[in-house]
Amino acid sequence: SCAQNSREQNLNNMLSELKKYDKEPLYQIKIESNLSYSILVNDIPVINNYEFEAYYSGNNINNCIFKSGIQNLKIDISPKINIEGLFEEFIGNNKIFKLTVEQTSWVNGSLEDPKIILSYDLKDKINSDSLDLSYLKSFVDIIDFQATIPYKIKSWEESKLFKEQDIERLLPMVISFYENMKRKYENQQGEMYAKILGKGYFNISQSNYLTPDEARSKLQKQIDFINKKQRSLAPLENYELRLFGNGKLIGLKRKDTYNKGEGVIRRYYKKGSEKVKVDDILLHMPLDSDEFEIIWYSGLVKAANP
Repeated sequence: SCAQNSREQNLNNMLSELKKYDKEPLYQIKIESNLSYSILVNDIPVINNYEFEAYYSGNNINNCIFKSGIQNLKIDISPKINIEGLFEEFIGNNKIFKLTVEQTSWVNGSLEDPKIILSYDLKDKINSDSLDLSYLKSFVDIIDFQATIPYKIKSWEESKLFKEQDIERLLPMVISFYENMKRKYENQQGEMYAKILGKGYFNISQSNYLTPDEARSKLQKQIDFINKKQRSLAPLENYELRLFGNGKLIGLKRKDTYNKGEGVIRRYYKKGSEKVKVDDILLHMPLDSDEFEIIWYSGLVKAANP
């Protein structure tokens, strides 16, 4: 019962645990490429890019780093997307893929100049390893980098382990979780929606060094937005159930080309052009529970159409 009470802890109280530090390191991935790719940090997808003429993207990855030491980075490259939105047949050797991991830090309110701690160039890999991508439809590479963090987030290391053979059994439960989230949003139950975000919202707030007041303020804006008027979210569609976090995390991910690898909680809206706001979540199951809860959360805004 103590564990159950802990899981139902008021999110507002949880945010009181957020801590600030004298030095607050930030890690960001930057990519130049005209290929399609998915980047995972510690087996969590952080950048998915499946666009015609996509060339540059970047992302803060702190909320995938839950302890200091060696971090695992997986690069999953696919052929370029053509103007019709279809994959070219092969990756080829004449395309560009360059990746850097940069580290900076907030120190006493000032942001240090970023320094590159990892640099990767596919052309170097082709030349040094005599790699031929002329007839390859996919290429995966795994590299490591070091990170040092001061914070502690709600970890999934001790959560239940899922296996590929569990997916069919777990799928109805996972769909039900997402449908409940969608209902809360569409029925203007902002406080309930925020409560479901729970540990995921705490983790993204702590890993980005928000104060309790800053985190509550951002969350309240989201609650107020949901409560203000009725809005429809996109149907749950074009998805597959996938495992992440070395089998400790699970979630629905889109599988249609332009949205591949993204979350399914999606709100389409018009602001100049049509855009989509994605609430991307991953679930875990505590060892003492048979219920899912969100433990990883990230937001994305992008053009609705390629």
